Amino acid sequence: MKILDYLKENFIYLDGGMGTLLQARRLESGEMPETWNIEYPEVIIDIHRSYFDAGCNVVLANTFGANCLKYEEGELRDIVFAAIRNAREATAVCGGGYVALDIGPTGKLLKPLGDLDFEDAVEVFAKTVRLGVEAGVDLVFIETMNDSYETKAALLAAKGVMTKEDYCRLENKVYHISETISPDDVISRKYCEKYEKWRKLYPALKGI
Repeated sequence: MKILDYLKENFIYLDGGMGTLLQARRLESGEMPETWNIEYPEVIIDIHRSYFDAGCNVVLANTFGANCLKYEEGELRDIVFAAIRNAREATAVCGGGYVALDIGPTGKLLKPLGDLDFEDAVEVFAKTVRLGVEAGVDLVFIETMNDSYETKAALLAAKGVMTKEDYCRLENKVYHISETISPDDVISRKYCEKYEKWRKLYPALKGI
């Protein structure tokens, strides 16, 4: 059942943190958590399975930091495909569920606060989304952003790289976005006033 149809009669329950559970399983400081998709797939599958067993019905693939600024092209492809495969295996074991491509911040600040051009940020996100779509994700989850400008880049990337067939595959263009906002944060202060204007550009998006 497509997730939009499911939502008409049901709630969706998301999973929890991935990084903290990997740290509990001895992810070392400075180690890239996405590499565990390939090196320790049984650990990732077990984490997904435990969330399904706890009652969630959407898991986020272990792709939060998977982008071309951190990984070479071939490695990024292997990581994204392994992440989706691990999540799918957990859904098979648990009798179903949805798999989201998890998109986190690039790790760089966009101009004028940093040195990353907006167009370059869009392409960084687009490369990951293309891989996720090819790997067969159910939806795209853009999360833990604290710069609405970067969020906009991620959303435009997701919307721009997909064909009509990809849209159908992604459950009629389903995206979820979460933001982290703090009044003490310089980025949040700079862009907070733009939220309402940005939200009006995408009236179909809810919860922003």
